[in-house]
Amino acid sequence: MRGTAKGKSRPKDRRAQILRTAATLFHDRGYHGVGVDEIAAALGISGPALYRHFRGKHDLLWHAIDSGMAAFEAVRSDDLDTWLDAMVTVGLDGRDFGALWQREVRNLNEPERAEFRRRLRHNAERTAELLRGRRPDLGEDDARLLAWAITAVVGSPAHHHATPENYPVLLRAMVARVAGSESLIATVSSPRPALSQPRRASTREALLAAATRLFSRYGFAGVSNDDIGAAVGVTGPTLYKHFASKTEILTAALNRGDEALKLALDRALSRSADPPHALAEVVTFYVDFATHHPDLIGVLISEVTHLPAEERQANRRRQRQYVAEWTRLLRQGRPALSEPEALAVVHCALTVINDLVRLPLAHTRADLTQELTDLALEILHAWPPPPFGGSPSAKPVTVSRAEDGIRRGGSSGC
Repeated sequence: MRGTAKGKSRPKDRRAQILRTAATLFHDRGYHGVGVDEIAAALGISGPALYRHFRGKHDLLWHAIDSGMAAFEAVRSDDLDTWLDAMVTVGLDGRDFGALWQREVRNLNEPERAEFRRRLRHNAERTAELLRGRRPDLGEDDARLLAWAITAVVGSPAHHHATPENYPVLLRAMVARVAGSESLIATVSSPRPALSQPRRASTREALLAAATRLFSRYGFAGVSNDDIGAAVGVTGPTLYKHFASKTEILTAALNRGDEALKLALDRALSRSADPPHALAEVVTFYVDFATHHPDLIGVLISEVTHLPAEERQANRRRQRQYVAEWTRLLRQGRPALSEPEALAVVHCALTVINDLVRLPLAHTRADLTQELTDLALEILHAWPPPPFGGSPSAKPVTVSRAEDGIRRGGSSGC
């Protein structure tokens, strides 16, 4: 048959196979790191055979993102528990799509981006509506922020490869903890002060800060040297007086973020007497760092794929080592957790923090650092569930506000 190996018929689900393979490769290597021929080769077909189903790589990206979104939109229920069960199922069945939404939507054209964001907001608004039906104590903004946190929990499997045997139950337990959390119920109405852009002591620092901001918002591939220079009032060629290339700027930004987190981790560990308090300290420092450097968090999450291979591997190794410290502390305090369970839980907490600090709605919160710290600790203690007769709402150990002024906007540990 035409386009197939001799003696073999074309699979009826070939289009779906292509989408799944493309989504996986885009997830692992980034949109710009994958060619159409590579996607075809991974399926054992030719490039022309792939073009019978899709017009090109951009068309593949759009349909991969669209199919993932359509799976959520297919959920129909007026019952919160049924709705959340379905979200968990969709999140685990399409683990690659969460990373595409986070990282690759910027490669769509503007109408496609607007369409995707409208649909994603609609899904979150529906979750918020069901939450308020169950919890009339929630204000509109509180419910919306919890809904986005739930969306982050469901998307968290896209950021790691651990697969606990009980993953559906574990992920559902973390969703339930977020849905029932009181951490994001605002007690004050005044917004927190907007983060200012401080004047930099040197042109090099100004260029690095501007590039970090632009990379986070538009992606490494979508930003030129001229864009970076214009952001600080210099010409593009001025950049070469301070950096050899745009890639060197990205490397410097990523290394700076990694080093800041390592220093904060070391400080947290040095001032803690036992693993539970050490974990609480680590979470506190991380949330403070993330809320004050959301653009750098965005770059750490999304732009590593643009590094040269050796540097990319080194960066990912450092990130795995950082996550491993969280996992070690969590398991020391909760030995019933298996290694895959602990890793999944840690990635869930980190994803919620990383997503919410970059959400415009979160900028209206007067005490976002405290709220996110409490919510992350709740997630970290959502599994295993309490023994029979235990209180499901029991709070995990935290660092008191008297012990650590950072939670109320005090000095940063980073």
